[in-house]
Amino acid sequence: MDKRYWQAIVSCDQSYDGVFYYAVKTTMIYCRPSCRSKTPKRENVLIFHDHEQPRTDGFRPCKRCRPDVPSFRTTKEEVVEKAKAFISAHYTEELNLSVIASQLYVNPFYLRRIFKEETELSPSQYLLKKRIEAALALLVNQEETITDIAFKVGFKSPAHFSTVFRHMIGLPPQKYRESFT
Repeated sequence: MDKRYWQAIVSCDQSYDGVFYYAVKTTMIYCRPSCRSKTPKRENVLIFHDHEQPRTDGFRPCKRCRPDVPSFRTTKEEVVEKAKAFISAHYTEELNLSVIASQLYVNPFYLRRIFKEETELSPSQYLLKKRIEAALALLVNQEETITDIAFKVGFKSPAHFSTVFRHMIGLPPQKYRESFT
């Protein structure tokens, strides 16, 4: 067996998904290289370069990584996608980690950890990002005050809005608005 393939299996390397599949002779199961199941003994592993061949040879697909489903998403990925959708739909409301987690029926600490793993942002950073994106669109409109926009996108105070806006965009909201006149 190629050393790279074995290293991909041991490290659960997602970049090899679709490049090869591995089957374990003792369990008669085949997996993606990124599967988080227990690492098999090297001598029990067979390598396949398409997902049909292991099945033809009598192996069944793993129920954890689902190598038979082309666009399979892990439970973590699904939870993060649901959290992102919830935040995007409710960013104007008073949200915190506990509220989001309760809507998804998961532990808040688990949500924070997997959200950060998948997006490199915490749920609260993602929420601020959504609020600032909405504010950017509203600032082009000269009719609303900056205070109104701050409240409209979910901030509790215009000062906090200005601080976050300046930090994320590099300009105060008024300067950003002036660049459109």
